[in-house]
Amino acid sequence: MGTTELIEKIYTDARAKVAAIQEDKKRKLAEIDQRTQLTIDRLKRESTERLEERIRAIHDRARSQAQLEGRKVILKAKWQVIDTVLEEAKKAILSSPDYPKIIEMLVKKYAPTQASVHLSAEDSKRWDKIAGIKIGEPVPITGGVIIRSAAAGRLTGKEEIDLSLDTVLSQVREELSTELAAILFTPEGKQHESKGQR
Repeated sequence: MGTTELIEKIYTDARAKVAAIQEDKKRKLAEIDQRTQLTIDRLKRESTERLEERIRAIHDRARSQAQLEGRKVILKAKWQVIDTVLEEAKKAILSSPDYPKIIEMLVKKYAPTQASVHLSAEDSKRWDKIAGIKIGEPVPITGGVIIRSAAAGRLTGKEEIDLSLDTVLSQVREELSTELAAILFTPEGKQHESKGQR
């Protein structure tokens, strides 16, 4: 083999090796590109899933908060209705023709002879005695009566019995709040059902 042929063979082998290296490089770059794209796709998917999960969590928290706030608003409105009903009841009691009899009955039942009976300023103007007992100084109440013992322990261990209208209605509010709420806020369907069952 001559020098020219030898040089030609070396060039041919070198070109073949370069071509193989180029092919190998292209194949490896394609693999790297594919792996990179798969990684990017996976990271995008995971990021989207995490983002969606966070959005769901924020949405759930916001919905729960809104429901809680809604319940608070409804509960406040219900208490306002109950308080309005009790305020109307107070007005009805004070304007009732039976109101003087109620006061007299309370005094007869709860006031011993040595007790002092205290009424509102308005009621004190109307009466100077109730059930034979002298009326004491007016007290800041809207109605009802406060009975004070002349000596400690005369009223079954209490120095004062508060039968003022505000105190009594406050106790009624606490005791009957569930029943009042059921009466005032029963859905229409249930009201009709209960009427039909009677």
